Amino acid sequence: MGLFKLHRVMLLTELHLKSDILKECCDSITLDDKDDYAWQSEKEVVRKNIDENLYVIKNVPRYLNITFFDYKNLKTQVFPSITGFAISLGNYNDIDSYMRDQFKSKARSQLLRRVKRLEKCYDITYKRYYGKIDRDDCLALLAILKGMIITRFKERNQVSDSLKNWLEIETSLHSLINDKKASLFVIYNEGVPISISICYHYGNVFFSYIDSYDVNYFKFGLGNIMIYKKLEICFENNYKFLDMGWGELDYKRRWCNYIYNYEHHILLPNNSLPAYLIALWEGNKTRLNVYLKSSKVSLIFKKAKSAFKTETNHDENTINYSLENHENLASLSNISPIDLNDEKNFYFKTIINDFIYTTEEYYLDVKLYNLPKKGFYVIRGKNNCKKIVFQE
Repeated sequence: MGLFKLHRVMLLTELHLKSDILKECCDSITLDDKDDYAWQSEKEVVRKNIDENLYVIKNVPRYLNITFFDYKNLKTQVFPSITGFAISLGNYNDIDSYMRDQFKSKARSQLLRRVKRLEKCYDITYKRYYGKIDRDDCLALLAILKGMIITRFKERNQVSDSLKNWLEIETSLHSLINDKKASLFVIYNEGVPISISICYHYGNVFFSYIDSYDVNYFKFGLGNIMIYKKLEICFENNYKFLDMGWGELDYKRRWCNYIYNYEHHILLPNNSLPAYLIALWEGNKTRLNVYLKSSKVSLIFKKAKSAFKTETNHDENTINYSLENHENLASLSNISPIDLNDEKNFYFKTIINDFIYTTEEYYLDVKLYNLPKKGFYVIRGKNNCKKIVFQE
């Protein structure tokens, strides 16, 4: 790389963490409204040998404007990057008006029914940690979130990119929350987290960074409920954008009304071929990665990689079952229910929650019974009773 020192900042995920780098080259970051600041440098930091540095500001959303300091020996280049997904809220007064505009009546009704069903069936509370959180509480929630992520991706036989920077998140999130630069939003059932979201805040931009949920509640659609609840927060606090980041996922296209390309902004020395070549590589590296992932090259690599892997236990953890009506209630009269808090019965949680989702029973009314002589288990609520039929 020669004399040039390269500084990289991934904007929406590292803006707060690497603000010292931004202060060297950047005066401000604003929304389309030039007076609406997402970030502003406190003062210009005078750096010696500034023309020996390259600044790469990666994945800048199109709705943000970067103003660099006017260094005479430096110039700016902009490169298109991957697709980003956001919800622009500027034309809406409340969540209902946005939902009417974005979704058809049937889809709106289905989502609202899921929210009401979750709240009817469980002891649900919502909590946003913003401006104050105990360090131990923060680390405990992050540990639970990490476990949720690992479990979800294990089901897909994948590893989440979110875990690559986990130590950095654990180190910084507590102070960022207390400084109102980040937040944790948690959905609890009887005080136990079932969905957790890490969010970063930049002026009127609400960046939804990392989300996950307890897979045992899969049927309730916690991912969509989490987005709905974060939209409520955005309207209550006058955010203009709820940004969901990058990644081509169906749910993002359903929710987002602002789909755009990120940009890489690179500040580099004038009239320097080495600097130009480095900038060209940095600017187009993401486009190359996207191409490789979408091409047969990536598929060939994945097949070759999987050939060297040992078999996973993914299929061993999959439970195939059905629920059938059970009307012989007398068979349960002299039997004690199974303790669902016992870890050895953990694999029943998904089945129990599916029963609750289907019947809309309240979770405290639901009991599980073992009928060994008959060779099956029975789930009973106040108004419904079904036997579990396991399938080979």
